[in-house]
Amino acid sequence: MSPALVHLLPRRSLPVALAMCLAVVLGACSGSSSPAASGSGSAPHVASGGAGACVAGGDFCGHIKITGGVTRETDFSSYFSEFGTTNCTDWLKGSKDDPTLLTLPIALVGDINTDAVIQHYKGPGTYDVADLGGNLGGFQIAVVHDTFITDANTTGTATVAADGSGSVTATGMQPGGDANVVQQPIDVTMTWTCSAK
Repeated sequence: MSPALVHLLPRRSLPVALAMCLAVVLGACSGSSSPAASGSGSAPHVASGGAGACVAGGDFCGHIKITGGVTRETDFSSYFSEFGTTNCTDWLKGSKDDPTLLTLPIALVGDINTDAVIQHYKGPGTYDVADLGGNLGGFQIAVVHDTFITDANTTGTATVAADGSGSVTATGMQPGGDANVVQQPIDVTMTWTCSAK
């Protein structure tokens, strides 16, 4: 990722990147002592608890479902302050520094953390998953100590509507490194609505 793109990521993306880097380091240090790493290593992680609710006052209310090597499903909230904007209309204009970049709502809930920026953004519409960037290159998701990223074999789309609602689907997101406990790919569906304020 270019230094310019890193500069434009929302304030919460830096902690996302740091958390992902820490997860990789901790995963590498933990070796086979992790309970999830014992045995065959092929059993998926399963979500604990049920879906959460969108926090009152959340500017984006979303839902994320992850299947495959990791299984999670929950609701999440995201906020305009993460993007330096105050409403749906302003957010849809893209980054103030570079309107060809649109940071998508961040699912930071439980042990899930997402990072996605539409590159070459031209306004509401549908974009290929290859147009999504993040701190590690493509669209990425951290779950516990595992990081999953898009690559050339990942398929899917990101759609942004004129009212600020949208979705991302990504099939075949790959483990982000050898430090991952889970080495199987995941599929992701994420949807959100944007408040009218």
